Order: sequence, then C-alpha cells, then structure tokens
Amino acid sequence: MSRFTFCFKRAVAAAPTITHDDQLKSPQSLRGGQKFVIDAAVGGVPTPTTGWTHNGQPLTPSAQMTVDATPTSSKLTITDANTSHSGTYVLKAENVVGAASAEFTLAVKGIRRDTLTYSGFCFNCSIHLLRYGDSAGNTVEENSASNPNALIGRRQQSHATKSSSS
Repeated sequence: MSRFTFCFKRAVAAAPTITHDDQLKSPQSLRGGQKFVIDAAVGGVPTPTTGWTHNGQPLTPSAQMTVDATPTSSKLTITDANTSHSGTYVLKAENVVGAASAEFTLAVKGIRRDTLTYSGFCFNCSIHLLRYGDSAGNTVEENSASNPNALIGRRQQSHATKSSSS
C-alpha cells in the first residue's frame, strides 16, 4: 500500500489596507519652514500599487517633497514647508481585489523667518533675501543688494521705521 501526501497551496487575495498614526486623521497645522511626514503601512494580496495626490492632482515629487514607497509602506516627506503645501493629500492603494484610500489635511501658516548675518567685507558679491508666507502664497518681502552692507542698513532702517510708527 502506498501513501501519498498532497500539499495544496491556496492563493488568498485580500483588498488593500492603509494604516497610519491616528493623530493624522485630524487636520494638521504647521509653520512655514517646518518638516512634515506622513508614514503609512500598506497591505493587500497581491501587493497593491500606491499613489499620492495633492488637492486632487497627482503629486509631483520635488526637492521639498519626496515619496518613498516599498511594497508595505508609503512615506510622504515635506521639508521646508510653505503655503503651497497646504491642502488635502490622498494616498490610494489598489490591487485586483479592490482599493483603499487615506486622506490627510495640512495647513501651512506663517512666515518663515530668515536670519541674515554678515560680518567682514564683501567685494563683487550680492545677497538676495526672500520671505514668503501669506495665506494666498504671495511673496511678503523681497530684498536684494549688490552690497550686503546696503541690504543690512536698509533692513535696519525698515525695522526702525516700523517700530517708531507703532
């Protein structure tokens, strides 16, 4: 009498899942210049594909915004945030069984504060100082000078005028 042993492997399919920090379920707020990270775990069989949108448009990675995706996670990192990063971000995961999505709301407020420090002499050089951050994403202040001393003097005069008019 012979004995046979059969081993059957059953393929199990599962719809995608997305899990993340519960704190990110409520709208998040940060000041300009800060870093913001959304790190989500992604599951499903077969492995789902993932993609991000910002305000309904496909997310375009840049120097300030990166996406790191693996078969089990997707991480969105915003460095040096500004008002253009405000809005709704959606992570979507899809496979043949179904789809899942997670929505995140971010508000970037305030002006990034730059510090301008200069000492010594500068020949044939220039400085450009840009500040941004009103709620519409407009430039708040922009100064440039071929002589750093002129820029610093202009900024000190500007702040003295604002202080005395208060």
